Amino acid sequence: MDKEKIQDDLRTGRSEPGTIDTLLERGVKTILPEDGKAKKELRSAMENRRLKGYLGVDPTGPDLHIGHGVPLRKLRLWQELGHETVLLGGGFTATIGDPKTGSTRTRLLPGQVAENMKDYSKQAAKILDLSPRAKNPVVIVNNYDWLSKMGFGDVVQLASNFTVQQMLGHGTYAERINSKKPLYLHEILYFLMQAEDAKYLQTHVQFGGSEQTFNIASGITLIKRELNRKSYGVITELIADAKGQKMGKTEGNIVAINAPPEVKFEAVMDWPDGAIPIGFELLTSVPMGKVAAATLAVSRGVLHPNDLKRALAFRITAELDGVKEASFAEAEYDKVYARDELPSRIKHVNVSRDSVMVQILVQSGLAGNVNEASRLIANRSVWVDGEIAKAAKTLGPGEHIVSIGKKSIKNARKISV
Repeated sequence: MDKEKIQDDLRTGRSEPGTIDTLLERGVKTILPEDGKAKKELRSAMENRRLKGYLGVDPTGPDLHIGHGVPLRKLRLWQELGHETVLLGGGFTATIGDPKTGSTRTRLLPGQVAENMKDYSKQAAKILDLSPRAKNPVVIVNNYDWLSKMGFGDVVQLASNFTVQQMLGHGTYAERINSKKPLYLHEILYFLMQAEDAKYLQTHVQFGGSEQTFNIASGITLIKRELNRKSYGVITELIADAKGQKMGKTEGNIVAINAPPEVKFEAVMDWPDGAIPIGFELLTSVPMGKVAAATLAVSRGVLHPNDLKRALAFRITAELDGVKEASFAEAEYDKVYARDELPSRIKHVNVSRDSVMVQILVQSGLAGNVNEASRLIANRSVWVDGEIAKAAKTLGPGEHIVSIGKKSIKNARKISV
């Protein structure tokens, strides 16, 4: 095994051809409906006519993260294969949010959703071809345009297509009920609204991650009942480590698509080793044969696990930002973590002389609020000029380096007092 050749294949080697098989198999958990015929039928339909497919994204925050990149990459391939391509912004559904296990989401106001959504197209353009010259342009829609106009009678008609037993099949709903945690009626409406999106758009294919399986299946049910035709769902795997631990915003180990290249590189380098093979499958176009060869090289001691991780960090960054930016990101990583130097693009923040450490962390963006800042300090995670910080500490006149962790690109600040 040639170590350098393996690394070159992973970092800058050729991409896997964009075929129907790639769309339906790479990183795909299942094709809905799970009737044993869906994949074969969908492949045949794609070969013989132009279909409509869509992906919905709720703007519950201002950033798309690279977890969103998994179904977005499927939508890009769908676009490249010449099919009608729709990207839906959940301007209405985001005001409720897809119910999560454990607790009710905080409801967002329409103004907050609109603010979150304003840069989504720009971020999605890192993966989709949204240029005016695109051979197969993407249609961008907002479900606020039709869901906000539905009356109570429309909702009753929509709800009549589903049973309470079907609703209880959703793991999140069942978990809330079984654990005696509140499940509010407006949360139950979420899957109905997503099903209405699929029907309203008259889609043939819905794309989404495995956490969307119930909602997408509901859309398939509604299309069958009200439009009297079959439709499909392409369900992608989630980014997870070898133990199945999800990588995501809630878990704090995922990174925004529009983050600086060096921040993306650093984030991937912080992933557990077990998440690296699936990372290649879901977030890059490296041929899976090359990934398998590299994984085998690691198991035989030819390639160090850290070299495999570094190759993934480089490839993800390169496919989003270009090879030049990926090279810069890698150099920045080595600058900070190997040579103990400061990142080139460290953020500068001015603070008043009487600010204590919890205030400095919030003002610099290193903590979202005082409580979070206090926890970071209590956990001895905050470093000031190479030493662990204390809560009551103030900074003397001049410049100081404050970071979460002793070494960091994303979480380092140059503080001027």
